[in-house]
Amino acid sequence: MAIIHVWNSHATMGPSYGLRCKGSTDDRYRVIYGNRHTWAMVKVDENRKIQAKIENTVLKLYLVGYTTSNGVTGFTNGIAFAPSTGAWQDMDLSGYLPAGAKAAIFEVDGTAETYYGLRKKGSTDNRTHAGILKNQFTFIIGVNDNRVCQGYRSSTSLTFYLLGYVTDGVTMNTNATDISLSTTGSYVDIDLGDGIGFGFIEVVSPSVNAFALRRKGDSQDIYGYNYLHQMAVVPADADSIIQGKISSTAVDFYLVGTASAAPAYYERTVGFIIG
Repeated sequence: MAIIHVWNSHATMGPSYGLRCKGSTDDRYRVIYGNRHTWAMVKVDENRKIQAKIENTVLKLYLVGYTTSNGVTGFTNGIAFAPSTGAWQDMDLSGYLPAGAKAAIFEVDGTAETYYGLRKKGSTDNRTHAGILKNQFTFIIGVNDNRVCQGYRSSTSLTFYLLGYVTDGVTMNTNATDISLSTTGSYVDIDLGDGIGFGFIEVVSPSVNAFALRRKGDSQDIYGYNYLHQMAVVPADADSIIQGKISSTAVDFYLVGTASAAPAYYERTVGFIIG
């Protein structure tokens, strides 16, 4: 699967975009508002191709990493999960995930402002914040031994699409670890631990603020607004270090899980523009 950093480089324009596997019939095409950014994971076909649709070239797509076939499986078309609204609900993925699966990869797709959350079954985490309007992005969450996670949505305008799963090379926390920053306006090192290739970081803020997350050593500085509640998939350097920058301490980072440097994940130091 390709790991894409999506950035709307325009201050006010809100173009739509969509990402899918080459050969997919999925057609989810959503708005990303001015100077906002998010991450997506997309299955590649046998020729290592994905498809993108963008409304305007102010929208930039950066390849920041990829997974190999070892431990990660993607679906050509997303599988819809629409749990009952207003409370945490079990989502049984055992019909799609094999025994021993560690994590599920979802696309969170909303057509109106909706409060949502995803957590591993057994977690006491209770972050059910809003995604801004017609947004879509990837969310990776742990599953228990029965391949169950839990989802929350405040309205039927939001759907979780199962894009794939991970069986090896990841450690998923039952309760996320708070790695929020206390310094604003400059990059701060965040140590993810030994032998870590990627961090899966839930980003939460009660209001719109700027933030950045990147591999330590990258020169790229995408410092855009948050979507109140989203996930970042961030490559780490050889010492398992990433960097974060926030405009306000209202922005919180939660480490939902990590991926080992090998064999499942590899990173590019600096992404490049696809479109």
